[in-house]
Amino acid sequence: MVRTANPTWLTKPYFIPNEKLSFVLDSTFSSEYNHEVTAGRRTSYLLETPKMCNAMRYAAISTFLLISMHVQAGELPSGPPVEVIQGTPPGYEVVRLTAPNDFAIHSFADINDRSDVIWSASFPPDISNIHIFRDGRFYQLTGNEAYDVRPTMNNNGDYTFLRGQFATDDDDIVLVLGGEEIIIDADDAGSAPVVGENGQVVFSDDFSDNFTHVELFLYDGRTTTQITDNGLSNQTARLNNIGDLVWSAKDTTQSPWSADIMYRGFRGVTQSLTTTLNARSAPDINDCREIVWYESGIGVMLWKDGVAAPLTSQNERAPRINDSGELVYLRWDNQAELWRVVVRFVDTEHILGDEIYTFGVGHMNNRGEVAWLGLHDTLGWTALFMMRRTAPKGDANGDCRIDFLDFAMLQHCFTGPDNGPSVGFLADCTRADFDEDGDVDMADLTLFNTAFTGPDALVPDCLP
Repeated sequence: MVRTANPTWLTKPYFIPNEKLSFVLDSTFSSEYNHEVTAGRRTSYLLETPKMCNAMRYAAISTFLLISMHVQAGELPSGPPVEVIQGTPPGYEVVRLTAPNDFAIHSFADINDRSDVIWSASFPPDISNIHIFRDGRFYQLTGNEAYDVRPTMNNNGDYTFLRGQFATDDDDIVLVLGGEEIIIDADDAGSAPVVGENGQVVFSDDFSDNFTHVELFLYDGRTTTQITDNGLSNQTARLNNIGDLVWSAKDTTQSPWSADIMYRGFRGVTQSLTTTLNARSAPDINDCREIVWYESGIGVMLWKDGVAAPLTSQNERAPRINDSGELVYLRWDNQAELWRVVVRFVDTEHILGDEIYTFGVGHMNNRGEVAWLGLHDTLGWTALFMMRRTAPKGDANGDCRIDFLDFAMLQHCFTGPDNGPSVGFLADCTRADFDEDGDVDMADLTLFNTAFTGPDALVPDCLP
């Protein structure tokens, strides 16, 4: 393992305009928060509403965040265009995160509870960079010195990815934790590494060069431990924020192949959740220890409280589940001959339709937001999409209430008349500019007071 405190592409920390990505949290409000997570230079407060599993909506408020990133100005639009996608649920909108003239090969995107979306854009054989969409702006996180691909990210903004010199190279694992770059040695890492809330990273190593023998490893912040040794193809590992791990253990010696879904608790005990021979893949686990996966001939399976049961029946693939029990998965559309992204809230499905793109794996956060990859059906171009919450003016944390927590945002964004930033506000401050005149002044404060609901009432027609 090699620690690099100052990556070669980074000349100095980059400050977002106004020097803060999120709003200042007034000390008088701190009693409203019941979780505190410290990571690097940032302290995040996580608000649960209410305090129970399967009903958790997180609003992450940061007192101060110093981002170390490389910025390529002008290569991407300043704000993503809204796409008209059939089936978009009420209270959400779909935006396209990649420009129409962006011909890079894009990886699957990851999304966290801050609504940050991260991905890689590659031009084989020697150029691939990591990009992030944050607070309405696009940033390039890595330079051109290496071939960086397949990032994932946690709620603290830490991220990990694969790094080689060329597209065909054996890869190492890079973890950016609190602004510090850490190199985790790997002989032949293949699938995307996954980073947990506490900085743990799980990754795979291919011992066979054809993915018939793949073992998993866990980096705990100091040391790397091999956690499988079964000679199988252990793939698609997922890590929750408690430290629990799931993956598929594929036996390629049989025809047809079969796979078991494996679970490893944070105490290190591993068990199989399946007992019959079948093709299975793409498991996911939330912080409530609910586990979903694809089961051949059925679709999405849910393991909960020790019992596995089918959730769907149309051979849906690649499920992801959040802490509210909401899901996103793929379903084949026989008529259009395209894969569709399906968002499932409680027992209601929203099928996102587009006649140009067939959709790939989607990732979902605890706000019910989804980021996914699209493949142009005829030209083969890739594009990234995000289904995001649409918060009303004044609602900084997206809980459909306008109260004193949101007033902290108004204080932070206050500029006075005709004194707004020339480059435009970031996403949170656009919600403070009620009259949309490019500044936040007393006129906006008056409109905020008019819209004020208090903590016990909801904004009409807003989906919390």
